[in-house]
Amino acid sequence: MIENKCISNVRVRELIDMSQKTREEIGGSIGVAASTVTKYCNGDRKLTVEAIKKFSEFFNVSADYLLGLSNAKTNDKDLQAICDYTGLSQIAVATLHASSNVKFNQFINDFILFVAQQ
Repeated sequence: MIENKCISNVRVRELIDMSQKTREEIGGSIGVAASTVTKYCNGDRKLTVEAIKKFSEFFNVSADYLLGLSNAKTNDKDLQAICDYTGLSQIAVATLHASSNVKFNQFINDFILFVAQQ
């Protein structure tokens, strides 16, 4: 049951499900047995600091995301701060940033600098 699981376990399971990789492949890549990956996914084992680091690197997401401290998966601290501050998704921020309107782009760049300094 998800309500009894730590957010880290839930997020690891979601990342694994989205990756379409087997638990054996993931376990081999991060140096643990497939049964250990399954225990993490089922919430039968809490993730250690080392496991969080390995999953973060494997899935290219931030440890803050895995720990539930941020909803932004990105490792880019500036983008993560903007997403957390505004509540916008990474895709929304990237779309706004890629806008061809020069004045709007300057506004977004200024906003990025403002949030990064907070």
